[in-house]
Amino acid sequence: MGLTPYVARNMGLTPYVTHNMGLTPYVTRNMGLTPYVTRNMGLTPHVSRNIGLTPFVTRNMGLTLYVIRNMDLTPYVIRNMGLTPYVIRNMGLTPYVTRNIGLTPCDPQHGSYTV
Repeated sequence: MGLTPYVARNMGLTPYVTHNMGLTPYVTRNMGLTPYVTRNMGLTPHVSRNIGLTPFVTRNMGLTLYVIRNMDLTPYVIRNMGLTPYVIRNMGLTPYVTRNIGLTPCDPQHGSYTV
């Protein structure tokens, strides 16, 4: 995913989430999001559905401030994930990372992503 070992250890998706995001078991074990962050990611229900996350999963995510600073979503990805400006400044996945977490463009016109 392009994350450092330190960041990887501080994340953590369940197998259920892994399946819906296209993440491998190895990545799943090394991620690990918390509830606090979901509320602060600014993901709309529409976006949640398009990155393979269920409402339950979105409520149960939550990156630490350290991880947020180290993610780095590109402006293009940020606009297409429905993230708020506050989150945008604190995140940032590169195109390489987006391709490797199983996200692919499904609606170039509206910039939606899907797994």
